[in-house]
Amino acid sequence: MLGLNILPTYLGTHRERGILRRLSTTPAEPRALLGAQLVINLVIALASLALMYAVGALALGMSAPRHPVGFVAAYLLGLSALLAMGLLIAAVAKSARAATGWGFLLFFPSLFFAGIYMPKEVMPAVLSRIGDFTPLGAFRQAVQDAWAGTAPDRVQLIFLALLTVAFGTAAARLFRWE
Repeated sequence: MLGLNILPTYLGTHRERGILRRLSTTPAEPRALLGAQLVINLVIALASLALMYAVGALALGMSAPRHPVGFVAAYLLGLSALLAMGLLIAAVAKSARAATGWGFLLFFPSLFFAGIYMPKEVMPAVLSRIGDFTPLGAFRQAVQDAWAGTAPDRVQLIFLALLTVAFGTAAARLFRWE
């Protein structure tokens, strides 16, 4: 939600209000602005994760991930890929409303193909396989594996890292101040 909906709309609103235009008169480059937004949103998501885990552990007796290093790697790479995807939406959307529309257009199919709406085990094989090659699908599987005690698949982690670089680079190149 943060990467595909809130972040693009936030930057789209800044563009509409002329905040980005004013920032364009400073030495700041698009990649610095986008990088700062990525870091800020990573911190917000990590704080949210810590709060959710604390409530889950204290109120529900939830256990910690059994493969903590794999969990941290999967979470950071998956979150970075989704945030970079949101930065790309923000870079090309003409308005906050357009950014919101594009975000939701990608958000709901992502949830479906990732196996969040319906378990992948009950999906037709072709849909399940498509989900393996989506940012949220790889993210979900890597986090689930780490939580269960298995190291996340390196291919999924590399895929998420490549998506982060690809989306981030495209966002920086296509970014418009106005």
